[in-house]
Amino acid sequence: MTDGRRVVALVGVGLALAVMAWVILRGDGSEDAGDAAKTAGGERSSVELRGYEPATPALLAAAGWRTEIAVPAALARVRISSVSRDDFVPIRDPLHARADETDLAPEEPVLIVRGETEVRAWPLVWLLERELVVDEVDGIPLVATFCSVCGTSRVWERRTEGTESGETLELRVSGLLMDGNSLLYDEATETLWRQDDGVAVVGARAGERLVEVPSFVLSLGALRGARADALVMQAPAPDRVPGVQMISGEDVEAGIPPEWLQVACERPLESVIRLDETTVVPVTGPVVENIGEWVIFRDSTMASPFRGAQGGPGPRVGGAVVFGRRVEGRLGELSVREGEIVDDQGRAWSILGENKAGSSLSERTQARVGLRLAGWPR
Repeated sequence: MTDGRRVVALVGVGLALAVMAWVILRGDGSEDAGDAAKTAGGERSSVELRGYEPATPALLAAAGWRTEIAVPAALARVRISSVSRDDFVPIRDPLHARADETDLAPEEPVLIVRGETEVRAWPLVWLLERELVVDEVDGIPLVATFCSVCGTSRVWERRTEGTESGETLELRVSGLLMDGNSLLYDEATETLWRQDDGVAVVGARAGERLVEVPSFVLSLGALRGARADALVMQAPAPDRVPGVQMISGEDVEAGIPPEWLQVACERPLESVIRLDETTVVPVTGPVVENIGEWVIFRDSTMASPFRGAQGGPGPRVGGAVVFGRRVEGRLGELSVREGEIVDDQGRAWSILGENKAGSSLSERTQARVGLRLAGWPR
């Protein structure tokens, strides 16, 4: 992936209403979430789950963590529970098959990376309970991740910004949360990294940032229609999964937070696209929407990854991806004509931002797609 593509870019996940459905919840639930929100420094996390409590150096040490904590206040919004890092087993050495040979329903959501020489995808049904897969695209080591609390899907190179590609981090899921977002950790220093923006928040490497790989979430059917030759991860071998509670697809569709969740915002389960600090638009909407320098492609067929009453895909919640509108230096106007996405020059584009002439629209990394509860106050 070129440096230009790393700088511009990102994600489309439209599974938002979906995301509340898999929330890490262990513990007796007796602690009041409002009390848990308060820390020694008086700070409050924007998302609280009953069964979690504010992390302290003593609690982390008792749980076996050897993370360097130079400033205890850095833990102010970190939450800990009896769900441990050992409960999360990364998916390693995944097997892949072509998209048109993958035996999953077309509405299943898949996390997609459009590389220079290949397109790879990871079905979220396989990431629900494991949250992280170790893989590569174009020979670049990476991790594909999913946070089951705030609904963000991200793909990261296993190195930090400003370092040579020779460095390879061993990243895993910690079981800890910060503002409702999953924290990853690296095995060498046990530094804690936010899953949604790749920033190290506590530990020896605090302040560093992982290199983001442009990615987005669409339905398997949409991927098949755009790139039948895309390589899709197949079902991983069974392994240990953390003890969790799940709400049903029907609960997700209703959009009502469960009683053990407290969120400091209205409509917390609404799925939104945050283009920048001031521009927020729904994931649902027209197939193509031009906004300033950007264009949103939407996939209305994508289902929630959380299972329905019969164990199949959940309700349709939609997916979205944000691209830059500039092609060959010119700001284009895109629309839908006769079922195809076309620009004002008459060129047809796939939902992956590719055309038959070999041109590609640039993904936008500054955009964020997920639940409104996430807030993204970075």
